[in-house]
Amino acid sequence: MLSFEKCKWSDIKPAYNSIIVGNGLSISIANDFRYGTLFNHAVELGWIDEDAKSLFEYLKTENFEEALRALSESNDVLKIMTKSENIKLKDAHDKIRQSLINSIGGLHKNYHSVEHSIKKLALKIKEFDYVFSLNYDLLMYWAVIESNKSSKNSVKDCFFPTGFPSDWKKYKTPYPGNTKSTLIFYPHGNMSIIKKGNTEIKAKAEVDHLLSVISGHISNDEKPIFISEGTSARKLQSIAGSQYLSKVYFECMGEIGDNVAIHGWSMSENDKHLIDRVLMSNKLRKVALGVNGLDDRKTKEWERKLDKLFHNYEPDVKVQFYEASEFMK
Repeated sequence: MLSFEKCKWSDIKPAYNSIIVGNGLSISIANDFRYGTLFNHAVELGWIDEDAKSLFEYLKTENFEEALRALSESNDVLKIMTKSENIKLKDAHDKIRQSLINSIGGLHKNYHSVEHSIKKLALKIKEFDYVFSLNYDLLMYWAVIESNKSSKNSVKDCFFPTGFPSDWKKYKTPYPGNTKSTLIFYPHGNMSIIKKGNTEIKAKAEVDHLLSVISGHISNDEKPIFISEGTSARKLQSIAGSQYLSKVYFECMGEIGDNVAIHGWSMSENDKHLIDRVLMSNKLRKVALGVNGLDDRKTKEWERKLDKLFHNYEPDVKVQFYEASEFMK
């Protein structure tokens, strides 16, 4: 059973050691990451062709994942009915997915234009033991770099030139001279995590050059590991095909514990695999959820949504709503 209350973030923060952040956090720093802005950019540069644009108009959306879901589900139906994959639908799916990657890269702010916010974010992530970022952009990567410039709390993504280690848990131990460690993971991938042949690497460069380094990888046909499939089932299938993502999903997310904060994540149906993973251990007892404009209408909408998402979960969970704008203060 769920119970709900409104709280101040500063009052409840000490109870939360894990956080999941979504695109709402990136939008609060750089408004260009809104789907509408990304979509218009892709249309203007011709990455969204007329057929794809008609699909978005038919669905009455500018959300790339909704369009990708519609194409995936249509192709699944056709495969059942015709015993073969529809090449046109698959090509349209791949082009829309690539246009999303292109738009994020094309509209991405440079480091210095968001440096003030990155420094604030760097301080925030150090307050947690585990951070799970669902965002594709580089803002969190930059915050990790910033947080490690001068601190006795190191932030680690556990990614090394040889890849992601099987013994990643040992990095929770602070380095000599440090008092704490924060581990950060990307359950849906990130622009900075690159598929290079059969290996998965992390793009590395100084903050000023990271975007151009990633562009160089992409021009060499080395693709970012980037989960944007339209349905939860397809996302989980893609996660299973990546060594890094599968470890994050099946191992790292098991460390979330009994209290988790959620900031900027819409918890949509196409992310049900993540919600199920959080609930899988039957440990969860408390959720802090950031809501923009903490009024009764919005909290009631969230209450209905969470009741549906948690309906098979037996333990009692207290949901603490907080005003989302308080998080970065």
